[in-house]
Amino acid sequence: MPHHEAPRNATPEEIPVPTNRNSPETTSRYPLAKLERIDVSRIKRIHEVSIRYGKSFSPGVRDEGSLERLEREILKMAKRKENVSSIVAAVIERIVKDHPFWDGNHRTAFELGRFICVLFGKRLDVTADEAIGFMRTIDGSDLPTLQIRKWIEERIVPMKAQ
Repeated sequence: MPHHEAPRNATPEEIPVPTNRNSPETTSRYPLAKLERIDVSRIKRIHEVSIRYGKSFSPGVRDEGSLERLEREILKMAKRKENVSSIVAAVIERIVKDHPFWDGNHRTAFELGRFICVLFGKRLDVTADEAIGFMRTIDGSDLPTLQIRKWIEERIVPMKAQ
């Protein structure tokens, strides 16, 4: 992904992906190599793009250690071949609750979640208002990961063929 390109513009390869890591589809290709490339620098680039939308008062990283933990967590989930909803839910929860950036954590969490969906050949079918409202409830009501994953599972759809 080039520096200037928003994650939502990423073009996925056609990748058949298991919806459940224990399903018979687990023999399909899993985007492990692509997930392994989600490192601290890529998360920061997604943040840089995300804060261009809306008001941002203080760009930059507040807690580099949170980003390093997130990178390790993504890698662990990828190696276990977790399903896309589980990975996206964990990523969104960690960024929203840990606040690794001074500003734009909700936007960055959502955009990184969307980017991960694209790696799986999926997208989140939500309006901007619906996404904003949900992201605000995560830390406002301390939603558990299972509820975040359920919300994602209800809205995740295959990418349309072009």
